[in-house]
Amino acid sequence: MALKEILCLNKFMEIEKKRFRAKTIFKKYRLEIALFVVALVVRLVLAVFLTGYETKIGGLDNFSDSNYPIVGGDSHEYNILANNLIKYGIFSQSPAEPFYSDSFRIPGYPLFLAVISKFFGGAWGIIIIQSILSALSVVILFKIATNFVSRKLAGLTAWFFVFEPVNVYFSVLIFSESLFTFLILSSIYIFINKETTLNNFVNFFLLGLILGIGTMVRVIGLFVPMILFFFGYLLYGRINNLKKSLAFLACILVGFILVIAPWSLRNKKLFNSFSLSSVSLYNLVYYHIPRFYEAELGQDPKQVGADIFEESGGTILSEAEYNSLSNAPHLQAVADKYLDGHRIKFYWFFISHSLSLYVVGGWRNIAEYLKFLPQKVIPLGQMIFKGKLSEVVRNLINGGLSSYLLVLGTLFWIGIDLLMIVGVFMSSRGFANSWGKACLMTFFVLILYFMVAPWPEAGARMRIPAEPFMFLLAMVGLEHILTLINHE
Repeated sequence: MALKEILCLNKFMEIEKKRFRAKTIFKKYRLEIALFVVALVVRLVLAVFLTGYETKIGGLDNFSDSNYPIVGGDSHEYNILANNLIKYGIFSQSPAEPFYSDSFRIPGYPLFLAVISKFFGGAWGIIIIQSILSALSVVILFKIATNFVSRKLAGLTAWFFVFEPVNVYFSVLIFSESLFTFLILSSIYIFINKETTLNNFVNFFLLGLILGIGTMVRVIGLFVPMILFFFGYLLYGRINNLKKSLAFLACILVGFILVIAPWSLRNKKLFNSFSLSSVSLYNLVYYHIPRFYEAELGQDPKQVGADIFEESGGTILSEAEYNSLSNAPHLQAVADKYLDGHRIKFYWFFISHSLSLYVVGGWRNIAEYLKFLPQKVIPLGQMIFKGKLSEVVRNLINGGLSSYLLVLGTLFWIGIDLLMIVGVFMSSRGFANSWGKACLMTFFVLILYFMVAPWPEAGARMRIPAEPFMFLLAMVGLEHILTLINHE
């Protein structure tokens, strides 16, 4: 055989080997690939649609000044912070000099926007990267779920997250949920993977770094390391001795503190506070207390808000100064005054409103954002939890298409909630003796935390970080039910 023919044969064999490897990889990971591709396509198709549609309707979500993918409120502030980082290297919401340093927002997401805008082409770069992160979150959720349910149910868990409307919608807007959820799921994937994490200081340290970055994206991540530290001891403490387990888990806290400490020290220097952000206290006085006074004490929330604003310095301070950590002691004093004698009622009010996130649907919200339907407040979740069934029926009968979509979404989430309760109950049995069940209880605590930590009136968007774990626990419940049926 001639040398040329031998070389051609070798080249052909190499090509065939590569094809075989590609086919093998595709066959092994075809579901993961399908989940990623479909999730990405769904998000990008929505983004293309919104690009033209937003101009047609004059702004999404009733913000006439919105400019897709910027949609008022939080989105607008993130964009200002990112632009000031790019142009001036300053973390400030001031539109021009003098720039007042910001302590209301945290820098993770604005920095993310700034980097993408600078190197990957502005708005569409942001949309594509966030869509990729959202699609990767779906795949990570699937990989996590395969540890606890069958591959089919793990796939169903992920497919729910692929098409969940609120998750899809906000993944193609300038909001932090896609990045934050990706970071949380990545950290959980490391946390539960004992084959690679056990006896590996680096993985625990990496876990802490990821949680730190997540907290710098959304401040509600602040207490997630403590939750994982507690359950991590229950998980890893059975395998290692006490000192070794604590040493490993301490790496989580070390990595976490290394990320958040510089920002905390910056705030101490500029605003005399180690707090990462003033947003929680601001929301307390600006949203929580006025709405509590309306719901429980029958007072006009606008008037209560105006009184609080005046008493806490709003009439003499600039907006940046009023929102900053420098004004936090004053805000706290005013909050204490308004909550004095009402704290128990307020806590119940807050928790009951948070519980409504477990049943609020998404399709109606999206229809309102896109102005297919007029915005209409129907606090169905709160009515259900307060036992006001007659009001529920009356609103549903008189609400037209808006109510029908609300019912459809609510019934879906009630179904998920009921399956989740079954999953939690079955997981709690034998909790002390099962690695998998202990992990599932960790997820349940994270769900509770993510539901209560933000202000629930912000709507279903606040539920997005909890949704992967809700879907997973629901599939655990479904698997137990199917097992019981098969045994019958």
